[in-house]
Amino acid sequence: MMAATGVLGLTACTTKPMTPDEYMKFCTNRVKYWDMTFKNELQNYMGTTREKMPEVFCRRVMGGLQSGRITMKDLIEMHDKSSSVWPVIKGK
Repeated sequence: MMAATGVLGLTACTTKPMTPDEYMKFCTNRVKYWDMTFKNELQNYMGTTREKMPEVFCRRVMGGLQSGRITMKDLIEMHDKSSSVWPVIKGK
């Protein structure tokens, strides 16, 4: 459930679309406040370091959204292991 709660924080109520740089800053700032256990699990799943995990996660999510491989609905449903967001986060 933490995944769903954490990722919901990535959806911002804005009046204009964010640039990629704005999204990366927004996303990495949100990830900093996620539960440490969840962040460690993501770090291991993604095969990255603790320091790089927020940037890698956000870059992969942003790329998945831009390419159409995932949707915001996929992010919201991330707690479901069959969600299409997991391969994107893995970097596949």
